[in-house]
Amino acid sequence: MNGCKIITFDFRNSSKPLDTSTCTQAQKDLLYSMMTTAYSSFNKSSNAYFQIISPVIGGAKFEDLLLYAKGFPEMDLITFTGLNPDVVKKLGATIIRDLLGSNILDINTISSSAVVQAWVSVHTQTEIKELGLNATSGVNETIPTQDYREMKVLE
Repeated sequence: MNGCKIITFDFRNSSKPLDTSTCTQAQKDLLYSMMTTAYSSFNKSSNAYFQIISPVIGGAKFEDLLLYAKGFPEMDLITFTGLNPDVVKKLGATIIRDLLGSNILDINTISSSAVVQAWVSVHTQTEIKELGLNATSGVNETIPTQDYREMKVLE
């Protein structure tokens, strides 16, 4: 079932999995909001809740991803590649490791995905190596070359 064609569809009564692969980011955001509202009575730290919302997790906010990294089941790589790249860019390497769990070992298989490329573009080579990614950083490492006081004297 394509979730973007019929936004008003009652997903709670459907036996078919929701496919958001053709959705725009705005549509994913809306679907995620609808699902989290519909299932707000569930324990947000439960495996059942995560399984219910995982088809629309591409609309998850930064704060939600932080929560999911603290005790939810490990996120598979396909689900990870469906996340909003603008949100993932804000995550540190440790949070990504926590989200993916043992799936982090296979992160290079998705290194060309939009979400990984977006993350790499704003993080340092040290952070990229923390994830075991074979990629080149878009951000230079900040390495002090002189003591600040020496620089002041030279000016």
